[in-house]
Amino acid sequence: MADRFRWTLIIGGIALLLGVVMEVPQLRYILNPASRGVLVGLSTDESLYRARVEEALAGNPAHATQPFTGEPWAPGAQFALIEQTEGLAFRWTGWRAATVFQIMDFVIPVFLFLTIFALFRFAQFGRRRSLFGALLFLLPVLYGLNRPVHQRTSSLLVLVTILLAMHALEKRSLRYALASGFLLGTLQGVYLWSWMFAWIYIGLLFLWELAAWWRSRPRENLRDSRFGTLIVLCVIGVISALPYVFLTFSLSKLPLYQEMAWRQALHAGRWPESWIYSLLFLAMSAGLLLALRSRPELAGRKRFILLFPIAVLVLINQQLIHGHIFLFTSHSVFPVFFGAVSAFLLGSLLWNKWLMLPLLAALPMIGGIAWDNRAVFSQFSGAAYRLNETHFASLLPVLDNLPRATILSDPDTSAFIAGQTRHDILSIIYLDSALMSNQELAERLCLSLLPYPPEARQIDERKHLIWPEANRVRAEEGVHQREIALMKSTCATEDRDPASYLEKYGVRYVVWDQRRSPEWDPKNLKVKLEKDSEEAGAWVLYRIVY
Repeated sequence: MADRFRWTLIIGGIALLLGVVMEVPQLRYILNPASRGVLVGLSTDESLYRARVEEALAGNPAHATQPFTGEPWAPGAQFALIEQTEGLAFRWTGWRAATVFQIMDFVIPVFLFLTIFALFRFAQFGRRRSLFGALLFLLPVLYGLNRPVHQRTSSLLVLVTILLAMHALEKRSLRYALASGFLLGTLQGVYLWSWMFAWIYIGLLFLWELAAWWRSRPRENLRDSRFGTLIVLCVIGVISALPYVFLTFSLSKLPLYQEMAWRQALHAGRWPESWIYSLLFLAMSAGLLLALRSRPELAGRKRFILLFPIAVLVLINQQLIHGHIFLFTSHSVFPVFFGAVSAFLLGSLLWNKWLMLPLLAALPMIGGIAWDNRAVFSQFSGAAYRLNETHFASLLPVLDNLPRATILSDPDTSAFIAGQTRHDILSIIYLDSALMSNQELAERLCLSLLPYPPEARQIDERKHLIWPEANRVRAEEGVHQREIALMKSTCATEDRDPASYLEKYGVRYVVWDQRRSPEWDPKNLKVKLEKDSEEAGAWVLYRIVY
């Protein structure tokens, strides 16, 4: 009893300590007077997630899938269930999305650590090995733990789904099966790579339990078997996924869906995206399956852990089955890393010549992903470059007092406005997944570039224009040259009559970031502007007079 209490304190203390550690990067900036109370972005795509949560905080969760352009609304192709839930849960507080994320920076890592520890313990690993496994997974990916929503929160939901499935099967529990099945189906509305991994894992578990039941069916009827419980879980999963399947099907019938789909990083092919990943996980999976013959204990509860690297192998090579490549493997770095950690724990558990394969194959995988996450040091260093938007501290209350409107600014400032306020903007790179035409995307981006002098627009040199993902997978088709040509012709047309395009997209205000973009001069828009407010040398807010 005393030992159990001691371990409860240890695990609880480490969980809370992890949560505190994840607060340190933001706290370092908060304590810096230069921050002026503006919570900085700590990771990539944070402006996207903040904008989605802001939309839900504003009481408009249905539009969180595409929160940038307001009315008339163009649907987004990606679901935003986590962002909608967080926004609705914290709407009563009056907080900004950035504050919500600061709270979740503590909460989610704590629950993720406890879930991983519980998962390893249920698979009958000892306390020390379970603790080691949880820390081996979490410490190298601290950078990802400060990345809100994906893959931090979505990975937590995947692991909770699988942990509930483990309990359902071992306890023959209908209650756990219903809970796991509901989460399994709901993942369809969370994140593409999350539900794909979860369904692949459950599919492999289905095959395993089918084989086990088939061998024991004379002695065990289906209703009382683990396989029978798993069937119930899968049925509930399918039913729970149907609303999202229907929404996806409905979107696919809309006129602009195919144009949007073309812009995504999806293309036909069957070759592995990464031969190194594929070969390493093939070695892990083969070694574990071969070890089963001489180590039957791996077929007990440890089978739940054994299936993780096999599920990763299927996930990163699924194009062999359906002939479509989903880029990129980095979107699945959490399950990929968890698969490698699982293989390492099993490979180092027992002495067996076959278990040397997963042990040795997991090491470069763990080391490589840890190296890829070295950017975490910049998060904890308090780097000054993250304070490059704090001069907007005086702008935020001004924008808060305005009725919701469409605001024009340069691309970087537009991303800030989208993530920190409830106003609409014209252009951001994430609109490539909205049901908009390529022409509309070009018109919107050109409007945000028009205040630059023509020689400063740098259309040829810009990394992201209107279909960055398509450029990565279709370089041989010359799509980037077409993209540049479309942008140049559209900008030339808008240069002749900016006012008509500003009115077309309902632009009411212009924010000039004088500190970062002094050459971005709203006077080049050739429309009447009235100064609303300013902070000298930092920013100016104009109202457009049509």
